[in-house]
Amino acid sequence: MSNKNDVLLNKEIDAINDGELEDDDIAVNADDGDSKEAGAAADDDADEDDEDNDDDYDDDDDDADEDDADDDDIFDDQDDEEYEKKRAKIIEENKGYLKIFEAHLEKKGLSDKTIDKHYNSVYFYLNTFLLRDEAISMQEGCFFLDDYFGNFFIRRCMWSTPANIKTTSSSLKKFYKCMFESGKIKKYNYEIVCATIKECMSEWQETCAIYNDPNGENPFAFPYDLLH
Repeated sequence: MSNKNDVLLNKEIDAINDGELEDDDIAVNADDGDSKEAGAAADDDADEDDEDNDDDYDDDDDDADEDDADDDDIFDDQDDEEYEKKRAKIIEENKGYLKIFEAHLEKKGLSDKTIDKHYNSVYFYLNTFLLRDEAISMQEGCFFLDDYFGNFFIRRCMWSTPANIKTTSSSLKKFYKCMFESGKIKKYNYEIVCATIKECMSEWQETCAIYNDPNGENPFAFPYDLLH
């Protein structure tokens, strides 16, 4: 810019010598050049400031996203921790219920083999099925028999057959009757257990037979999976 100003001044000096410009005009033109130079510099500074501000906003957005992710992790950790605490509490409670049930069966004079069969069937239902995704108590388990025998037991238990659906449900029915007589559940809960087993038994067994048949159609295939 300074070279251009020098050229401009030389031209103006020549013009004065020729009588075309006054001294004041030279000063004005020189000031105009300096002003343009200053204005351009100011524009450059403003552009740099805008870029810096944009970078600051981007950094703020990144920080906000990281904070949100950290918050999600904290909530997940808290949920997992709470689930584990509740699960441990339920397992401890189930130990007491199973002891009551075992003593009840011994009092009935059943053989050790039969007692073990009933005990293991109930243990699996209480401590595996009911606690697999959520921490569901023994009392709440009265309402999950259809989910268990109509789906989980058939699909996930390799030993499932129509016959042992009946024997396993009998074990759970004996257990919940014992819990009712011991005052651990309400009469209504026990009635739900009995009604569910009575009403759903034939469907459970039929579904199991179809599922176990290598030549049969999968009763849990699409669109069933969308609904369960």
